[in-house]
Amino acid sequence: KLSLLECIAFDLKIIHSHKLIHRDLHSGNILLATFQSAYIADLGLSTMVNTKSNNKVYGILPYIAPEVLYNGIYKMESDVYSFGIIAYEIVSSLQAYNNIPHDIYLQRMIYNGLRPRIPKHTPQLVTELIIKCWSAQPDQRPTSVEIYDIINTWNNDILNNRSTEIVTQIEEANKMRVSNMPTSSHINSSYPEEIYVSMQFDHLNTTGTGNVKLLESFNTIILIKYIFLLIKRKSQ
Repeated sequence: KLSLLECIAFDLKIIHSHKLIHRDLHSGNILLATFQSAYIADLGLSTMVNTKSNNKVYGILPYIAPEVLYNGIYKMESDVYSFGIIAYEIVSSLQAYNNIPHDIYLQRMIYNGLRPRIPKHTPQLVTELIIKCWSAQPDQRPTSVEIYDIINTWNNDILNNRSTEIVTQIEEANKMRVSNMPTSSHINSSYPEEIYVSMQFDHLNTTGTGNVKLLESFNTIILIKYIFLLIKRKSQ
């Protein structure tokens, strides 16, 4: 899994080195060459850094950074957020928000801080990197160069069987994963509103009195709906 992440991080580093922003980075745009090799594809929506945006949000909701959901402005840090979601999916083998409808309520919840729940058996260093990537503050996210360097170092430690923290954590995580393996298969609830294809929609920072009043009422509605989803999830 770390080999896949290293390949994706390397491609993202190359994209950013050419002053490009992908703008639609998600797992569907990751092409697998082997089980340990992957490539970033579909640069059709990519733009140069500092290119004036039309402030339209385009992509798959779970992978879109909160600041983009709010104002529709893409930056390199937005790609890093998307990488964090992809990294979560690779280490957890789950799609992000796979049991929540992908609607305006989820859009608002992501902006307000909702993130996928990283499995406990994930190595702590990997967990910390993912959390940094999807930080609500773009300037607190690592750069694509930093991400690649970190994961490349981890993989070198593993290949050379070095006694480093990441190697120890992976060994412990593998033991925990085996001991916690479910005895029966469990299928997550799904919703027809789950949309894993790129689409265009309005950002949250819309103008107009009607939209502002509607957004003000979202917090209460979202809180109630989210509590209901948590209760339903725990009862499964």
